[in-house]
Amino acid sequence: MTNITSITDSLPNEVLTEVASHLDIPDLASLGSTNSHFSAITKDPSIWRAIAEQINCPITQERDARDQVQSFVVDLRERIRTVRKLFKLTTTIFSNYRLFQQNLL
Repeated sequence: MTNITSITDSLPNEVLTEVASHLDIPDLASLGSTNSHFSAITKDPSIWRAIAEQINCPITQERDARDQVQSFVVDLRERIRTVRKLFKLTTTIFSNYRLFQQNLL
């Protein structure tokens, strides 16, 4: 019986890179942690350019695409946290305002 490692070892790096370029970031990280061969595949700039395009991340230097995507994602997560905090605060203020209005009537 053939195992998956021997199958992937027989595929050209170009094919593996193309497949990897269709993964999302968490799956790509998992693939890269599998072994040194996949780690090298997942560092290919073309993969990170494809991800950057999918998430509308501007790439200023081709060779640093991976770092730029990672920085973009960190910044995006921080912005999402801020929006969630503002939404929660706005909801609390609105709720308190409604209670205040009800007590006046």
